[in-house]
Amino acid sequence: MSLNIAIPCTPNYTNKRIINSIPKSVDVVTQFITLYHSIKKNWQNFDYTIHLFRNERNPFSEYDRKRLCPLDIEIHTVKEDYKAKSEDRRTPFMIRCNILNFKFRDASSHILILDPDMIALN
Repeated sequence: MSLNIAIPCTPNYTNKRIINSIPKSVDVVTQFITLYHSIKKNWQNFDYTIHLFRNERNPFSEYDRKRLCPLDIEIHTVKEDYKAKSEDRRTPFMIRCNILNFKFRDASSHILILDPDMIALN
């Protein structure tokens, strides 16, 4: 059994105010890549899968897709669904809520949600 590490990472190329995406001097994809390498370097004692979640309204640029493609991650797009009857599906930008409701493919019982501006130490 492995741990699912879920990281919300919605890019903000316009530097406008987007919920769950704050413009910073280091862009969110660079922050994620730094976290990714920190996890790979320091967390070698257990199995895990890294999942990257983004909002469908804010796709990655071609440049960022090229940076993310070689990484050992699964990228998930959170789709907006305003017609959904259940309240938990009507969260277009609240990606953490969507992560908690996501059906991961493996039998893991735990999900660790990290912010992209973190580092992982052992």
